[in-house]
Amino acid sequence: MPKPIKPHLPQITPAAVLLIVLTLVALTALSACRTERSEPEQAKIISGTRYQLQSGRFTPLPEAREPSLTPLQPWTVQERVSDLVTLGERVYLGVNGHGIAELIPVADGEPGFNYFYDPLIFRYRTLTTLIPEQRPEEVSLLCHLYFNGLLNVVSEAELKLQGISLLRLIPSSGIYAFLTPPYQEEHPEWEAVGFVPVTPQDFYLQWKYSDRNRTLFSYSRFDLAGLKEEEVGALAYRRSYGFEDARQTDTLRVVLDEARRLLDAPGISTAYQLHIRSDDRPLMQRYEYHPDDFTSAEEIRLQTLSGVCRGEFYLLLLPDGLLLQGSSGSRQIQRFRLPPLPEGFVYTDLLLHERNLVAGWEQTAFTQVGAAGIFFATIAFFP
Repeated sequence: MPKPIKPHLPQITPAAVLLIVLTLVALTALSACRTERSEPEQAKIISGTRYQLQSGRFTPLPEAREPSLTPLQPWTVQERVSDLVTLGERVYLGVNGHGIAELIPVADGEPGFNYFYDPLIFRYRTLTTLIPEQRPEEVSLLCHLYFNGLLNVVSEAELKLQGISLLRLIPSSGIYAFLTPPYQEEHPEWEAVGFVPVTPQDFYLQWKYSDRNRTLFSYSRFDLAGLKEEEVGALAYRRSYGFEDARQTDTLRVVLDEARRLLDAPGISTAYQLHIRSDDRPLMQRYEYHPDDFTSAEEIRLQTLSGVCRGEFYLLLLPDGLLLQGSSGSRQIQRFRLPPLPEGFVYTDLLLHERNLVAGWEQTAFTQVGAAGIFFATIAFFP
């Protein structure tokens, strides 16, 4: 029986150890490079123009220029873009504290702006919602605003006009018309702090009364076409938001799952509300997602995201400017990115008008807002 051959192991010298370490470091670096190239940060940046609100006017910022510093104010009174809608060939922007601005898109060029501002009506009030109206006589915009007594820089007694909740702007004339619900006529000291449109002419309103000793709430449903209003309960008002399950649509579920992968934080249970605009709907659709442990987790938060739907395609905007695009029948997510904003700034709202993309942005600090504006671009990647 021959003796087994004893293997000969080479002696490991310090130089060999160094060579092994350098090789492992190089392999790790190559692996990291491959990972970075597949991450969302490598998404194509969309070319366009940022505009900053300065005394109500949208001022274009050169590509490399950061937004100018603006003193922080409560979000309820700071100039910021609070809503975006389309009406015909125009885009209309609700500009908090000022009124409504009209954006006129130009193919492959810079848009123009018209301003329908009235400081007597809008200053120190909070503009929440715009509704495009295609009325037989002429197109118009319905607007909801209210006075927030908690987050404000003046008292309600300092306002020269009282009892304003609903306005109608006729762009062709630039005139605002006041619409006073019956409840407000009977209770002029109450403020419509909540507004939920179910259709362009059917609204739920949350009314609030405050004095030194108490705060009261009441709720109503207002039929604008018939000018009829009825009181409802708090539960009916909450249900009027009509949130749908965000996971019931396959494409939206895939896009939301990717957003959750990027935004969910360890140890925090995050719920999502999605506000989705569509070309064929005057009002946005609301979707929600709640994780199983949302009500029992020690730390919870709510994340609101804006997006658009066109046919079977969805586009969802994340606060850092990342756009996630999904299409029916595919689990592939395409990624695009709006130009980066400075630290402390976020993108807030998204609208598509044909090939024109408009996104709101602002500097946020808890309940306060600093600089704010929009980003505008002409895009080709979305159907």
